[in-house]
Amino acid sequence: MKRFLSCLWVVLVLLFAPVYGQPDTFREIDNKYAHLRIPSGWEYLEGPRGVLFSVLSPLTNT
Repeated sequence: MKRFLSCLWVVLVLLFAPVYGQPDTFREIDNKYAHLRIPSGWEYLEGPRGVLFSVLSPLTNT
């Protein structure tokens, strides 16, 4: 039982380690049609002529 609990602890730590402690690099956008969560380096545009919105990724990694 002790070995099982220690293995479970290691698995939980490995699952949550990449997420815990990292800065929030997303931003949330609300409009009347959608609720979006996009990376902070991406561009959000509301378009003309029937386009509700566009989300553009950067051309290169920054």
